[in-house]
Amino acid sequence: MPFTCWCHKLNLIGEIWQANLRDLNNVVAKLKGIFRNARKLKRQYKLHLEENFPLLPPNLYPIPVLTRWSSWFNSVEYISSYLTAIHSFLEEKKDSLSPQGQSLLELLTPDFLNSVEVQAVFVCENCAVITNPIVELQSKSAPKAHLLFARLEAVLTKCDLVSKGHFGGKVNLLLGALPFKKKEDLVIILKMCGSKSHMKLSKYVDSTGANKLFGEVRVLKALSYLFNPSNILSRSTPNIEQVKINFKVLPFFVNYDGDLSFFYIEMCKKLKVLMEESDGIESLKIENVLLGLKTDSMFSDFATKCLQALWLPISNADSEQYFSRLGRAGGYNFTTVSAKSSGSGAALLTGLKKYRKYGVVVQAFNEKGPGPTSNEVIAQTLEDGHIEAETKVTSEINTELHGLQKYSNYSIQVWAYTKIGDGVKSNPIFCVTDEDGKE
Repeated sequence: MPFTCWCHKLNLIGEIWQANLRDLNNVVAKLKGIFRNARKLKRQYKLHLEENFPLLPPNLYPIPVLTRWSSWFNSVEYISSYLTAIHSFLEEKKDSLSPQGQSLLELLTPDFLNSVEVQAVFVCENCAVITNPIVELQSKSAPKAHLLFARLEAVLTKCDLVSKGHFGGKVNLLLGALPFKKKEDLVIILKMCGSKSHMKLSKYVDSTGANKLFGEVRVLKALSYLFNPSNILSRSTPNIEQVKINFKVLPFFVNYDGDLSFFYIEMCKKLKVLMEESDGIESLKIENVLLGLKTDSMFSDFATKCLQALWLPISNADSEQYFSRLGRAGGYNFTTVSAKSSGSGAALLTGLKKYRKYGVVVQAFNEKGPGPTSNEVIAQTLEDGHIEAETKVTSEINTELHGLQKYSNYSIQVWAYTKIGDGVKSNPIFCVTDEDGKE
């Protein structure tokens, strides 16, 4: 089934904070204009940090990039720690600043600085629940589909708390030091970040049929119920009816006729054994349990389908990775081939062993997910090496082939071509060169 990019959706939630925290966003944008393509200014700023703020690492401002998820939050995190140092540097260089630098310096009044500090600290204390999953989803080291729904629920909980005025201890201290009117204005803005984010994300994860992502959300909830280690370990024994219901939601188990109850209970037992040997639930990886089960012929089919479900591509970042992992789980090792403008593509398979049979399939995919695989084609490699195919172009009816190796197998095909393209190839003719003689 097609999946949307949840990195993108979480980033859209973050953009709500960016749009509402206008003072902070103004500083982020102006600092980008000041430091971008300004090598000399960067060197001066770094020296200023080393001389005047020895307790701060002399790190440069991380310039946000519109197309890079979470980069705005990285800039805000920097501002929350370096705001005083930035103001100090701009004051020192006020006579040589660019117009954009002068504009920012004029903005940095005591009241404005207080507002920016509150907003930056507010983001740092409350937005990790948004940014961490984005970073996690971009990682290709492990599957994430079974963990995503719990992450989304955590974002909803955090946004709900923020909408009710639970901003965090340090934010409350900073707010308490502000004049009453300024404090009230900021509280309204901060609450709005939470309420708008909660409203938008709720539409995404709504599990009613009215939601256009209904089927996708059902799959994510089912994966979370079945494979999230926290959920598995919270149940003393699996509810077999619920297990069967959730498995039926998964695309790989729609027509599965194996004994799901037995296989799933065995998987849970092995996870609990692994829990006793691990450093804690955060280090548990259900995919390791399934990979272990896959080596047992009795569990191989069940474990393979489970692994395929865990590797469902839930973001653009891991669409290609899905094919590599899915291939290993299903017996294939996929190679991504870029399509040409005409829609065609070609791939040279390397690293094959001599005199071995290989099964080859083709499967198209995009950011929405994979299509069906083609029928498997079986081919066998040569006993000893191979010769790259060569094409000889001629306008003659007859021609000679040169540079052939002694006592070697060759296949020959002929086809015509025009400016429109190649014609149909003839059936191959197989022949063997002499052991020793002329070319």
